[in-house]
Amino acid sequence: MNQKQQPHDLRTFLYRMEIRPGMYLLSDDWITALAHIIMGWKAALLCRGEFDIFEMHFFDNFSNYVHHEFNDTSTRGWFTLIKEKSMSNEESVKLFFEIFRRFEADSEQING
Repeated sequence: MNQKQQPHDLRTFLYRMEIRPGMYLLSDDWITALAHIIMGWKAALLCRGEFDIFEMHFFDNFSNYVHHEFNDTSTRGWFTLIKEKSMSNEESVKLFFEIFRRFEADSEQING
């Protein structure tokens, strides 16, 4: 993959990952591996000081969004909630992307 084809924002990266999650999520627990990748992405952005508006909104609000989706008031991580609702790695990643797409659509309505 050359430099032009590499994703430079979280959303693009996640959509590429969605196509073939097994290439990226090299673990027995895909949803936790996905959460770690997202946390690493955030850490890299913090080091560089470069966030786009959607990334800032995602990092600030996605966990609360997932809790709201499941009507859950605990302090557990979003990936734990998704894992508890899923029977397999594939199902957990599929559920993540279903919630992510709703979050994205709701965010666009809020942010215009």
